[in-house]
Amino acid sequence: MKSAGRTDTAVLIAAMRDLSRTIISDDGVANAAIAEAADRIQEQAMQIDALTAGLETALEVLEQIATTPRNRGAKRNASAAAVFLRTQLDGRHRR
Repeated sequence: MKSAGRTDTAVLIAAMRDLSRTIISDDGVANAAIAEAADRIQEQAMQIDALTAGLETALEVLEQIATTPRNRGAKRNASAAAVFLRTQLDGRHRR
């Protein structure tokens, strides 16, 4: 969930790219810095999406292990790990 007043990441990236092309800078340093910042934000957003997908997959596997009717120790460990991953995933959506 996004905080109130925050711009969507894709919109922010597009705006920064547009600024990097249109801002007037004698030496071009500002243009290059803004363009690089847009690139980095996009890379980080893609990495966050990939990591989130990985956590969700791990959580699904752990939940399957936790509900399998064998090996109490594995079920207990899987349940604890699933609870931890759920808190991490839920916390990410609150930022």
